[in-house]
Amino acid sequence: MIPDPRPDLDPYDARLVELGIRIGRLLAADVRAFVPQTVRDRFLELPALADALDDAALADLKRATLDATEALATRVERQLCAPAAWLGAASPRREGHGTPPLTEHPPVAAVAAEVADTVNALLRERGMGIEPALGYRLPMRFIDGDNLATLTLNFWKAVARRDEQRRRADATAATAAAGERRRRWDEA
Repeated sequence: MIPDPRPDLDPYDARLVELGIRIGRLLAADVRAFVPQTVRDRFLELPALADALDDAALADLKRATLDATEALATRVERQLCAPAAWLGAASPRREGHGTPPLTEHPPVAAVAAEVADTVNALLRERGMGIEPALGYRLPMRFIDGDNLATLTLNFWKAVARRDEQRRRADATAATAAAGERRRRWDEA
């Protein structure tokens, strides 16, 4: 278990942050695999371009890919490992059953879009662009002992529990405040 990075949080918020950090690290690890694999696959799909690159140009392409990958993975981790990325989570308003996709949480949707934009920009800059542009799908495999499907389910459950706890606390506070107003009226 990841230690609580913010001991001042209530247990419900702390659980959201803990899950969020795990999700952020998982997605950063996936980016480190996804970007180079995507560029490699595109290189192999374009034999005319691949055959036209000499060894120095290919080494430059690979170095640029790895540099862009590390910069992107670092941004993903920084964005999604920040407690603020998770504390504002709200239960999605959905009809039907099933676990909502994690991309219904705006910070994750923004990161997924940034990953796709970065990969497409890198491919375009190197003359390997694709139309329509590539998208980025969140990974559904185990990465570093975590599985995004399980983390997603646990995240939405934690959001629902926190929201329910807050509703109960608000109702208790409202009842106490009404009781205090009655007491003040009666004693006046």
